[in-house]
Amino acid sequence: MEESRQAFLDALVVRTREYVAEHGPLHVVRHTVQITSFGGTGSTALSGHLRAAGVDLPQTPGEAPFKHQRRPPAASDVPEGFRVIYPYGDPRDAMLSIFRRGWIVEHYRALREQVPPPEVERRLSSLEAFVDGGVDDFALADHVNRWLDHEPGYPVLFFRYESLETAWPTIREFVGLPADVPCLAVRARKSAWRLLPEPIRAGIDRIYGTLAATLEARPVQEIR
Repeated sequence: MEESRQAFLDALVVRTREYVAEHGPLHVVRHTVQITSFGGTGSTALSGHLRAAGVDLPQTPGEAPFKHQRRPPAASDVPEGFRVIYPYGDPRDAMLSIFRRGWIVEHYRALREQVPPPEVERRLSSLEAFVDGGVDDFALADHVNRWLDHEPGYPVLFFRYESLETAWPTIREFVGLPADVPCLAVRARKSAWRLLPEPIRAGIDRIYGTLAATLEARPVQEIR
């Protein structure tokens, strides 16, 4: 598993260098549709589905840095017709998904745009260590709030990923797809935070319970 992950990362570095050599800096917005999330909310699957349908998504390797971009772009820095889809879900399940897949340090780098300092890397060594630390090193609430309060000039569609089927007609219209494009099938999560052992369950709820309640109270879909 570790060797395959390293091989993937090495290949991604090569692709990134090739992309930059041909197109210039990664952060330049050349696409008209962007999917951004704090992770663990099906953004990769949704991106693949929309890309296959012909939607103009980022062509950068791994859709970096747009996939988990924290700072929304200024309206003056995006092309005409630019729009963003922001899927979200219960952050407790989202972070459990990230830890389960073993990409936690890479995810931190994507969200925080920096290498984790030693004390943070120690907390990220396992779900147990993260919960014991009691700190949201990923600053997920900040990520959500920055996009909710994005600069006017382009629309952002927020929707709860578990309600994708309900939101699909709105998403389809939002990105300009015809009515015959089917919805992406939402797969059941392989793990859920409520099934964790009690001490870990209580710990992750202390970190993300407030944000989870805030998101749960939001509309199933909303364009801002």
